Amino acid sequence: MMKQTGPDMDMVNLLRDHGIAPTLQRLEIASALFSDKRHVTAEQLLEEINLGSNPVSRATLYNTLRLMSAKGLVRELIVDPARVVYEPRTTDHHHIYDVTTGELMDFDAESQWMTEALRLPSEFELIGIDVIVRVRGARGRRLNTLTARSDIGHNAFQLSAPES
Repeated sequence: MMKQTGPDMDMVNLLRDHGIAPTLQRLEIASALFSDKRHVTAEQLLEEINLGSNPVSRATLYNTLRLMSAKGLVRELIVDPARVVYEPRTTDHHHIYDVTTGELMDFDAESQWMTEALRLPSEFELIGIDVIVRVRGARGRRLNTLTARSDIGHNAFQLSAPES
């Protein structure tokens, strides 16, 4: 069986579906970003991509990430003033960020109560709610051990960790 050497047509179509021209550099960036559902910094992506056979410049990477974010293909999260991460999951969800370890975890939570509480004037349209809960974990505790529940009440969610 012959190995495919052309572009990944799924990535080509994904970019085109979002109005992004699928250049070789953009395909490299999209492939690296979507290879694993994760939160990743631009510097981590740059290092990963440039280990391969089609390196990209820092400027190309940042311009492409901004374009992908503007077109709704990725989310840009400013988790603290010195750290921006990108993620391919664009459906409604929130985040918990451990300020000590830099670990970031997704959690699904019902935002309806926030929407109701805002009561925006009619000339405004709510386009999204992004919540980043910042925590400082006890030494040795990892966010990936947490379980998030949003079914415990109208405007609450609960995080729990297994006993050590």
